[in-house]
Amino acid sequence: MLTKELKRYSLILLLTAILAIGITMPAVKAPAVHLGTVSITPSTVTCDIEDPTTHLFAVNITVDPTGTQGISSAIIAIPDGWTATTVVYIAIATGWNPPTITGGIWTDDSNSTFIRVHGTGGGSGQGTNVEPGQSLYILFTTMDPHPPVSPTTYYWNTTAFVGGMYNSSSLVGVTDQPLPVIVKCPPPETVTVTETSATTVTETSATTIFETLTTTVQILSTPNEAFVFMGAPAGKPFPGPAGTYNASFTDGTAAAIMMGMMGQPIFSFDTNATALDQDQNVGAGGGSLTSVIPVNSTIVASGGPFVNAFVTNYEFNRTAENTPIYFQRFVEGGITYYRWNYTSTGQEVSGTLAEVAPTLTIGPHGTTPVKDYFLIEIFHDANNNQVIIVYGYSGFGTFASTLYFKTVFFPREGSTLTDGYEVVRWDDLNGDTLPDTADAYTILHSSYVGPA
Repeated sequence: MLTKELKRYSLILLLTAILAIGITMPAVKAPAVHLGTVSITPSTVTCDIEDPTTHLFAVNITVDPTGTQGISSAIIAIPDGWTATTVVYIAIATGWNPPTITGGIWTDDSNSTFIRVHGTGGGSGQGTNVEPGQSLYILFTTMDPHPPVSPTTYYWNTTAFVGGMYNSSSLVGVTDQPLPVIVKCPPPETVTVTETSATTVTETSATTIFETLTTTVQILSTPNEAFVFMGAPAGKPFPGPAGTYNASFTDGTAAAIMMGMMGQPIFSFDTNATALDQDQNVGAGGGSLTSVIPVNSTIVASGGPFVNAFVTNYEFNRTAENTPIYFQRFVEGGITYYRWNYTSTGQEVSGTLAEVAPTLTIGPHGTTPVKDYFLIEIFHDANNNQVIIVYGYSGFGTFASTLYFKTVFFPREGSTLTDGYEVVRWDDLNGDTLPDTADAYTILHSSYVGPA
């Protein structure tokens, strides 16, 4: 097992990973001169019967673009029984392509009863305004009530204020709004392990993929640990480990979806020197696993080789690590292209060649996405770790890859999760610029099903 220090370090991953996912939550809106909506992510969490569990939440307060006033402070009532609540990140963001952090330095003066945040200058009252069309993200950790009563719904009542001292007029739509969080405590699982060359696992409890992924993968000689790696979305040196750059918040959405499908994963940015080599040169080991990661583990990575050093390393060392598909960027005739290639032949995966330019709206240049491409691959590396890599050409493709993994790929493949790969094109059929289940997903190549 990893140390508690690594677990604390990697806790920040989920905080950033769930930034973007709040856009899928239901919103409350009322007609007035200054409107707002509010959401919390996640809305359902799993507790531990034996010990209190620390959870990670993001509250998103958005000021409607049609409004005439911004906000300068906000409070969130902490439900009874929740303890050790700590604000770890506050940001003002504009738009969703991906969201751009636009400044506005906020701080908190929370207590055991309320999360209280406000701006530090430059706006009305004490605060720095969150203006119409902008969103305020408040990320915090908190420990659930114990002993748990399952299932139980707790309400995080949220109010946003136009002024900076929590006592001015409130933002319509965000006045004591109850944000429900359901806490569920599944019964302990019973697992029968038969020792063979590859241990067979029989589950005697009814556990679905939406509760745990670790029990659906093949377990070798002992129950394996599970890890999630994501490219850090901020704070990397230039360049970062293995030559990578900051990831987008949509990459974080993908990580959150995968983590939500796992039982007790350990989360980490690729800037965690305890888990990954931090050399800027991938050829010198940058992005490779350190000895703290045990062999026979399950390792999930979201985000491509531009932003996730773990993926960069595995694609660079693709032959030794058994990585079946790798990404290539090249320039021809002054035009930049992306594509995927087979490791075995070096040939292009048919249908994946895409011109990267503002006119090809796949996301990296800030244009409205109407399509993207993504990869799901599962393989065992040189240390017999089961590796699951999901990413797209842009963060939107990465988001689409995990949505597809959860709603299409896993239900179709079941509990086997055998080694293989699937390359898919996403088309935004409903025009909302976000991957969802109403869109089209076309298999370009799959070792599981579909075109060969």
